Amino acid sequence: MVLRTLAGSGTVDIDCAIRLRVEADPGDHSGRSWRLRVLEHRMQGDSARFGRITITEEADPRSLPPSTLRLADAKAPRYELRLVCPSLTVEVERALPGLLDRIGPRLLGLGSAPSTAGSVTLTTTEPLVLENDNLTSWELHRHTLASRQPVGLALTGMPGVTVATIEPFTVLAEHSEHS
Repeated sequence: MVLRTLAGSGTVDIDCAIRLRVEADPGDHSGRSWRLRVLEHRMQGDSARFGRITITEEADPRSLPPSTLRLADAKAPRYELRLVCPSLTVEVERALPGLLDRIGPRLLGLGSAPSTAGSVTLTTTEPLVLENDNLTSWELHRHTLASRQPVGLALTGMPGVTVATIEPFTVLAEHSEHS
């Protein structure tokens, strides 16, 4: 995964592991399409520049994200899988000192620029969507999922100030029937 800071610090590669738990909504099945509910989203990664990075979904059990599994072609079975994580909180262990300097400490209410890097919490400005529109079998337990659009990250206390983006990335996903 690549995190791109918008403050001129460039990009940072993050080695990460993602865990998603989803379930099919038994009450929302129409023909060849199943609505999926994202129950849990966890991501932990490490970066030499940022330290540990953790993404946690702000889950609301009353909402049903528009995640779907759809049988696209019955003759030569092909499924389309679309997982939507509507809102994510990103906790960065060590923010780059330059990142906060460039945003403007006064905007953050910090007074003067911090002398050392500290942790910072960011929130996505749009949903993170992982998808694959060419799954040949749901019986195979390994799939490649891709995010196709950058997802903005804003300071939690200032949702209108985008400071970084999660660049499009691909992950190798494994699934099990029971977890």
